[in-house]
Amino acid sequence: MKTLSSLKPTSQVLDSVKGLEEFVQQLTADTRHFDGAERRAERRFPICIACAATPCDAAGNPRGSRFAAVTRDISLSGISLLCTAEIADRQLLLEFEGPGRDGFQIAMEVLRCRPLGPFWEVGGRFRTDAGE
Repeated sequence: MKTLSSLKPTSQVLDSVKGLEEFVQQLTADTRHFDGAERRAERRFPICIACAATPCDAAGNPRGSRFAAVTRDISLSGISLLCTAEIADRQLLLEFEGPGRDGFQIAMEVLRCRPLGPFWEVGGRFRTDAGE
């Protein structure tokens, strides 16, 4: 398993989507399947794709500047992202685009934000309507 000290050193802060994608790929390149008892209700899947996130209020109205993030893992109920700054907001609107597909948006309730190397990991659950 790789540690942060074994990752490729960089002379600058990676603040681009490409830099975030490379960081996630380095972290997950040799991950091993966890065989212990899973305490989460939903199975998580590692995934590394770019997305845009916009802080919003509980009703889904934007209240901050849009920023780039990269996914780390996803389940039916939530997602983990990496971004370049600490997130103080409790609600985010995530926007995804796929090759040959229409984009989509989904609201996320932020449950945690913690440092991870030179980035911040943001984890939370999906919100399916503004009243949740």
